[in-house]
Amino acid sequence: MVKREERYKVVREMIMKELDETFKRIAEIDKEIDAILKEIRGLNPARGSLVYKWVKNKVGRKYWYWYLHIHTTKGTRSIYIGHWVPEGLMAGFRDRAKLRYLQRKLKALRKERERLIEITKLRLKGIVEGLQYA
Repeated sequence: MVKREERYKVVREMIMKELDETFKRIAEIDKEIDAILKEIRGLNPARGSLVYKWVKNKVGRKYWYWYLHIHTTKGTRSIYIGHWVPEGLMAGFRDRAKLRYLQRKLKALRKERERLIEITKLRLKGIVEGLQYA
């Protein structure tokens, strides 16, 4: 009888250790997810794409200008920007690139969280089954 109680104690400690490690990592992942979501809320991504194209004047000389192409329900709209792209618009494009990076990172963290839960379930199932057959 004593041997069985000792075995249960060891198994209980294994289970508690496994759960403790899993909960710690899940808490870390949740903290990272919250930080990413907070950062995403602070971004102001720009819509559309920049196009650098030439335009001929009345004399026939070529001049290069920036245009912003935006897709709308009525089709693509071309907005004249000028010789130089404003810093606010460039910041919007940098924010859009950062947003895409953060979205990929967020997806990977959520996937890791789900995988961690599934692995823990399988490990606990293995521990319990090992106890039943011992």
